[in-house]
Amino acid sequence: EYLVHTKNLVKSLFNLDMKSFLSKSDNTIYLLKRSKAVFYFLKNIGYEKVDSFIKVPSWIWEDTLFAASLVRGLFDTDGSVSIKKTEIEFCSKGQDLADGTTNLLLKFGIIPVNKLKYNKKYNRFYHRIYVRGATNLKKFLNNVSFTSIKKQSRLEKLVDIRGNTNIDVVPHLNKILSEVMKKLSISESELA
Repeated sequence: EYLVHTKNLVKSLFNLDMKSFLSKSDNTIYLLKRSKAVFYFLKNIGYEKVDSFIKVPSWIWEDTLFAASLVRGLFDTDGSVSIKKTEIEFCSKGQDLADGTTNLLLKFGIIPVNKLKYNKKYNRFYHRIYVRGATNLKKFLNNVSFTSIKKQSRLEKLVDIRGNTNIDVVPHLNKILSEVMKKLSISESELA
């Protein structure tokens, strides 16, 4: 579903036909098309990619519609919706993109949880951004939503489930407190 949407989008924007292939090693479908014209176009509008780390272009912050579209695209492609855990999640290996996504969610009044988790399969840490709680899920539905029909349907089911909205009331607080404890050489129990 999203594969066809993306191919059609690239065709309408750049008049390019994308080739798709399945990587059996990581069970992922990749779209590929090399184009210098597209590369320079993306570079000129602020898209930056350095050593596989992507950050949110500055012009995205200026328009709510662009911001919502970017977050929607990220969650559509590298996100998931869990009915069991009553949350939606986005995963990124790049800290700049994870931080930018977290801040874009905050722009919509959505308070995300941003955690670093180790992935044994790829032997590296990944940033996991979670949206939890009834209020945050409703704000995501009303301001961002999904292009994916399957994910959108799951999100709508989640919004109907009552949940705990008292989740990470202050974003990034865990990170800040850890740094403070380290600088003061105190333990978590001493801080409490």
